[in-house]
Amino acid sequence: MRERDRNGGSQRTQINADEVENTMYRCSYVIGVKVWDRANRTILYDRGMRVCFDKQTGAIDVEPLDGWDDRLRGVEGRIREHFEANGKTVPGEKIRNAVREQLLRLGAQNMRGKAGGLYFVPKEYVDGADTRPTLPILEGLKGVLADLYGDEGDFWLIRMAGDEGEREMVRKHFVINANAQAEELTLKALNRVRAGKGQRAVREELVTNMWNERRQLLHAVEQYRSLVGVELADLEQNLKDLDAAIEELDKFAQSTRKEASA
Repeated sequence: MRERDRNGGSQRTQINADEVENTMYRCSYVIGVKVWDRANRTILYDRGMRVCFDKQTGAIDVEPLDGWDDRLRGVEGRIREHFEANGKTVPGEKIRNAVREQLLRLGAQNMRGKAGGLYFVPKEYVDGADTRPTLPILEGLKGVLADLYGDEGDFWLIRMAGDEGEREMVRKHFVINANAQAEELTLKALNRVRAGKGQRAVREELVTNMWNERRQLLHAVEQYRSLVGVELADLEQNLKDLDAAIEELDKFAQSTRKEASA
């Protein structure tokens, strides 16, 4: 957001909003004022306020910082007005995608294939070095959907008894989902190798991301092995194929980088 030049054109002021974090629970921004002082050939930047949005409650908190400027009070008002006007106008498809992505980050398993709509969610999920309960997030999602859609916002939390029939259902669908994910990652790696050197060099971050996704998949396998007794034999071949494909991609990436630097 920019204001017009001041002091006869010797200064120009701009208000910036920079994202600090965007997690499952909240997103935070620092709003600052940047001033171009042409007369002294300098740029000054003051952090004016921190704006935090709680994704579970919908609350917006504003905290003045050391560079607070009274002009930011109007910005705060416009932020709140914009949220009130648009907070409930997000397209349904985006809401569904956001809910699904949140569930998957909690380690949920889709129990209905492409039809979706029914997920098994573990009691706990890993957040960095910590293990946290999933229930508060699920209740938060339920509250958000109820606020958006009222009685039409169907989001049910059903506690599973954990008998062998239920465990077998979860076990079966986890194996289906994990094998499908491993096959998808394997194909992605092999297709990039098959595309050859005619394309641009393989980006290092592509290989890094592939290894990270593999680690996440193996973590999920270990988690569900302890939860419902998943048998590694049901996944072993696809996991071996995935390891071989990523290793092949890694070697190919290294060779292309060597050629590019030669």
